Amino acid sequence: MPLPTFFLALGAGVLGLAAFGGLWIVAADLVHIPAGVQPKMTGIPIQTAISFLVMGALAAPLSEEAAFRGYAMGILQKAWGYAPAAIVGSSVLFAAVHFVQGVDAVKLSLYFGAGILFATIGYMTNSLYAVMVVHSLGDVLGFTVLWPHDQTHHAMGLQDPMFA
Repeated sequence: MPLPTFFLALGAGVLGLAAFGGLWIVAADLVHIPAGVQPKMTGIPIQTAISFLVMGALAAPLSEEAAFRGYAMGILQKAWGYAPAAIVGSSVLFAAVHFVQGVDAVKLSLYFGAGILFATIGYMTNSLYAVMVVHSLGDVLGFTVLWPHDQTHHAMGLQDPMFA
């Protein structure tokens, strides 16, 4: 992939992550999203916590992008002959595998949206390099901002009297 294409895809992905993060926070403020499965980090040395973050942000994106965009999306596109359907299909699979984070329609819809972002980058660049970096950055965003946000009760929400 040409370097300018890589950096344009990376920039588009980062902007997509910013929008996605905002959408996740708004969704969590409106409806309860179950907290993600995270280890308790209290009492762990900072070096260990950083190594967990780095490994989590590398291992999952590399394997998931190889599986869902590199393998599944190619098979689906070949079988269906239509790239948008393959993008949606691989994103459904991506969301489905994240059920371990909670069987919740809102949360799984958000994972589906992330899958659409990642699959579109992979399709448009015909490469996994940029999408792996964007997915890694997305996982860092999730581990450090979004999942901790889900663990607190929010004043606004559909159960709030304002919405009654």
